[in-house]
Amino acid sequence: MKYILALKILIFSANMLFAQSRGIEARKEMNEAESYLKQGDARNLARYFNETIEISIEGKKQNYSRTQAEFVVKDFFSKNPPIPESFESYHRGQSSGLSYSIVKYASSNGNYRVFLKVKTSPQGRNIIDALDFIRE
Repeated sequence: MKYILALKILIFSANMLFAQSRGIEARKEMNEAESYLKQGDARNLARYFNETIEISIEGKKQNYSRTQAEFVVKDFFSKNPPIPESFESYHRGQSSGLSYSIVKYASSNGNYRVFLKVKTSPQGRNIIDALDFIRE
């Protein structure tokens, strides 16, 4: 009986450590994605895109493949060059199994509130499933 209880405690502890390390990894991935957004780096930001991603720019919403989405975001960045020192992270959270981040993307053509909707892939990676640019 003692061995079963000890085994249950050991399994519970291992699960807690895994969950904590996954949370740390998720924050690291989100920080990296936000950093690429801040820099206007579409190529590296696209590494975090889902196979298909929904992108909305000023209310025009469309689904794209990862490759197409990279070009769409690159075009957005070229038309709205970032001002990295004005970039702000407003909020991060989770809802209904999805994580999200809300940031301020400042450009020479105006400011945008950007919503990054993130989900966990079957392989355990956090991937951007939707990206919304809303002019402030």
